[in-house]
Amino acid sequence: MGKNEIIDPVTQFAESSSLKDSGQCLFVRQACERHLRDLNRGEFEWNLNEALMALEFCKMLKHYKGPSAGDSFKPEPWQEFIIGSIFGWRKKDGSRRFRIGYIEVPRKNGKTFMAASIALKALFADGESGAEVYSVAPKLMQSKIVWEDAKTMISQCPPLNRRSKRYISSIVVPSTSSKFLPLAKDTKTLDGLNPSFAISDEVHAWRGNELFHQMNDAMGARRQPFNLLITTAGWNKTGICWKLREHLLAVLKGDKKRIYIDDEMFGIVFSLDKGDDFRNPAVWKKANPNLGVSKSEEYMTKMVKMAQQIPSEEYTVKNKQFNLWTVSDKRWLDMKRWDKCNGEIDEARLLGQVCHLGIDLSTVQDLTAVVAVFPPGPYDEFVFYPRLYLPKERLDYAERMDRVPYKHWEKEGFLQTTPGDVIDIEYIKQDVIDLNSKFRVSSVGYDPWKAIEMATSLSAEGLDMVEMRQGHATLGAPTVALEALVLKKQIRHGNHPVLRWMAENTKVIRNSNNDIRPTKYDSRSRIDGIVATIMALGRYQAHDTSNSQSPSVHIIEI
Repeated sequence: MGKNEIIDPVTQFAESSSLKDSGQCLFVRQACERHLRDLNRGEFEWNLNEALMALEFCKMLKHYKGPSAGDSFKPEPWQEFIIGSIFGWRKKDGSRRFRIGYIEVPRKNGKTFMAASIALKALFADGESGAEVYSVAPKLMQSKIVWEDAKTMISQCPPLNRRSKRYISSIVVPSTSSKFLPLAKDTKTLDGLNPSFAISDEVHAWRGNELFHQMNDAMGARRQPFNLLITTAGWNKTGICWKLREHLLAVLKGDKKRIYIDDEMFGIVFSLDKGDDFRNPAVWKKANPNLGVSKSEEYMTKMVKMAQQIPSEEYTVKNKQFNLWTVSDKRWLDMKRWDKCNGEIDEARLLGQVCHLGIDLSTVQDLTAVVAVFPPGPYDEFVFYPRLYLPKERLDYAERMDRVPYKHWEKEGFLQTTPGDVIDIEYIKQDVIDLNSKFRVSSVGYDPWKAIEMATSLSAEGLDMVEMRQGHATLGAPTVALEALVLKKQIRHGNHPVLRWMAENTKVIRNSNNDIRPTKYDSRSRIDGIVATIMALGRYQAHDTSNSQSPSVHIIEI
């Protein structure tokens, strides 16, 4: 290479990372192969000068958090590839080639700082008079993350500081009539916008596709608009994020016949390859391009160790640290540890002791569960005392359908039957009243969808009835608590076979905030006893000894 020859860091990265032995994942190699293919197509111009100017702009900015605070931003090769590609590829008329970008990279790899840097380039140095740049997310708090990073970065860069004015919720560049604002999902505020550039944050958590389409539609009047979607992997394979990801991967894969192509979409996905073992440190950098820079190997070791020790955390770690779109297909609780919590329960030791109840009332012919949870006191552990009910005349049918020995369980006293062929609510209500006479029932959690009438009646009997809707917000914390208690072997269930069967049937589902709640493994599974246990634990967690002793019905808001 000659002394005055200009280095092209974008193409350099593409050339080195497209090789099979580069250590990059398949999706990164395909993104690089696409760049190299397009250099030879001739339909678009690779403007190295524009790419380098964008990188030089970003290098003016400084970190303000952590060990790198005060240091100038020095984009890593993978970041140079992204920034350079966005600003370097041009149409024949000189405008930007790409209109949408999709960047999927795990947490703590510097994607937010990079996105803020790109947004500032679009605000200050994109050749756009009256530029409108937005940081977009469904909730304002999320949309402000990139925007606030950018605001702080301006304050540490004198040239940009002099040119701009920063307000509580906007950054303005008076000389070009340009502005940068955080924007949340609000149809009214989206009306009349004319965005030139958008950063759409954590798209995996977006519900529906309205916000994505509203933003893209609003860009129609601009000459070279760009919507950059940055995200970690998610769980929802029906949402807009997964659809865009699948579209991008089809584009990156390429097609010799050029049947499937989208010349206006740029993107790259950092993940593990099929067959990679996430526990192997040798593959960690595939998914984490900033490993050893903004993300330490020590941190990764800690995350992987946690995944190995806590079964339900494996899916979170794979998802957020390795960018795998995981859905739990395994049972939730560690049944080996559950089985070690099988100490006998002497009911006499529980008489007169404080407990909390959970009631999972079924439809007319299915299992109903009432579970009392006793805090440590009678025993060193939490005691689970279940009462599980089926209609007597449905036993044969239920046994055939569910393929479990209900009649044997009834004979052994582990299953209660109510008269007739439908659940007898009065029978169960009286059973709860009897439990309250034997134990000191502090509160009762119930699902209002099925049990309002029973709750009203039991409240009149002096029981403190508390609505517990079956969502993530209500069941999340006690679900986590149950898992922790099992792992620490801090429960005592008396080797109850029906409750064990239900525990084995239970898996968890997660929302976009990574909260969990129980769900059954398949259509034959029954988990009513575990749901009732979780509700009782939730009441224990929420219990306040200063509550009035008078009976009442409370509502736990979602």
